Amino acid sequence: MKKKIIFFSVLAIILLGMILFLFAKIPSPQMDHKIFGSYFEKKICKKYELTFVDETFNYAESAGYDSQTLSLIIHGDPQIYKYHDRDIYCRITADYKGKTITVRFKGTKIIGTKYKWSLENEDAFEVFKK
Repeated sequence: MKKKIIFFSVLAIILLGMILFLFAKIPSPQMDHKIFGSYFEKKICKKYELTFVDETFNYAESAGYDSQTLSLIIHGDPQIYKYHDRDIYCRITADYKGKTITVRFKGTKIIGTKYKWSLENEDAFEVFKK
């Protein structure tokens, strides 16, 4: 019984060490940008462009936008404007009844070019409130 506890404790420590080593070896987005330059930015923007457009449209609908009016025009040209630790910040613009809306997203790097995205500025959708 005591040998099993020691074995599983050592196994857990080794597994934890491997996970920490893996996270230490994954370069930050800022380092990716320094290494690959504009290629990195273009790749991220192209890969997640539809995600940003879909999420912008979904947030607009949840804020009260009536999709039947077709008055929301989302521009599919995301831009990375900030790097911080394991996060990158992107923005996309949209036009609604003559007003330009800037929607900002925060992406947390998981691995490689895989990111988890969240909306940064919900107040951009106040124009849809009735």
